[in-house]
Amino acid sequence: MLLAVHHTLWPFTGERWGLPGGRIEYGESAEDAARREVTEELGITLGALIDCGDYRYKGARHKVYGVHFDGIVSDFDRAELQRIDWFSPADVDELARLRRLHAGFEAAALAAYLKTIESR
Repeated sequence: MLLAVHHTLWPFTGERWGLPGGRIEYGESAEDAARREVTEELGITLGALIDCGDYRYKGARHKVYGVHFDGIVSDFDRAELQRIDWFSPADVDELARLRRLHAGFEAAALAAYLKTIESR
C-alpha cells in the first residue's frame, strides 16, 4: 500500500495525489530530511528506509524512500496537507492512468519499492 497525500500547496492541481515530503535543509541528508518531513506532516516515526530511486520533476531531483509501516496515522498537519489516503498498487496504476498523480513518478517509485522488498 502507498500512503499518498494532497498538499495544501497544490490548490490548483485538482484531485492529484503525491508523496509526503519536502525540501532538504542545509546540512541535512536526504534520509534525515525524509524522516523529518514525515514526522512533521504525519506525526509518525519511520523505521528502516529503502531507497526507491531519484526522480526528476520540474527540473529538480527528488529522492524517494519507502518504508514498511503497519501503524496508524491518527492525525496529520492540516496546515500542510488537505487529505491523506492509502492506495493499493492497482489504485496507484489507475491514478497514473487518469493523470491524478502529482509528480508522475509515484507509480515508478512504488514499483521500485515493491521490487526491492520482493527480492529480499
